[in-house]
Amino acid sequence: MRVVWIALLTTAVCACDGGGGDPGAAGDGGRLDGGGAGGEGGGGSGGAPADGGAADACVPLACPADACGALEDGCGGVLDCGICSCDPAQFGADCPPRPCAIPLGCEGGACQYTPITCGGQVCRCLDGDCPDEAPRPCGLNACPTDYCDPTPEVVAGRIVFGNACVGPPEQPCGLCDLGRERCDAVAGVPVCTDITLPGLDPAEVECDSTRDGSTFVYVDADYDDGPGDGSREAPFRSLNEAIAAAAARNVRGVVIGG
Repeated sequence: MRVVWIALLTTAVCACDGGGGDPGAAGDGGRLDGGGAGGEGGGGSGGAPADGGAADACVPLACPADACGALEDGCGGVLDCGICSCDPAQFGADCPPRPCAIPLGCEGGACQYTPITCGGQVCRCLDGDCPDEAPRPCGLNACPTDYCDPTPEVVAGRIVFGNACVGPPEQPCGLCDLGRERCDAVAGVPVCTDITLPGLDPAEVECDSTRDGSTFVYVDADYDDGPGDGSREAPFRSLNEAIAAAAARNVRGVVIGG
């Protein structure tokens, strides 16, 4: 979640009953995305089936016999269908791109790859176990100024990689990982820009957002992976929901993401 705004709550705000002064009220139940929210017994699009049964589980696809490379599995995952064979005369067409690597040639019927370069520096996964979507740093500086972003996308069922050169990504840091770490190009080291919350003692902060005593509840209108509970992993979609939860817990702030 990218943090957009953090609202500190006072006792007066937490005690609101939602009438009149509720900052989430906008004629639609306070949803940040402008959509309507179904009632507890209503038939919302994200609710449980009317007969009370569980939704059918997704069954991942298997690799077709003649497939190679990375394919989507039909359930949001990725299939590794092995190394693609190639013809030296057309390796560019036979060999699919890899995360931050492009085909270099064909040797012994197997595709050979070379790393992408950005800013004149080679971009690699330094720990040897990077997710396909994770940006790779370029060069060996402690604070790289260039990264390769694999930018995977599905084209005709196959996962391909755009491999775009981008600036350094912002990393979470500081109190409850709500600050942002940026590169200091002069010093060559990462620097954390932490959040500032007047009147909040860091020693009394509970960062585990899955606990009832969490200091923060989270809300993000873009969250669409099931019901939200106000945690960082499953934020509320409605500001009204977040403030109602804050009133029932020892919550000091609402973190709004997007």
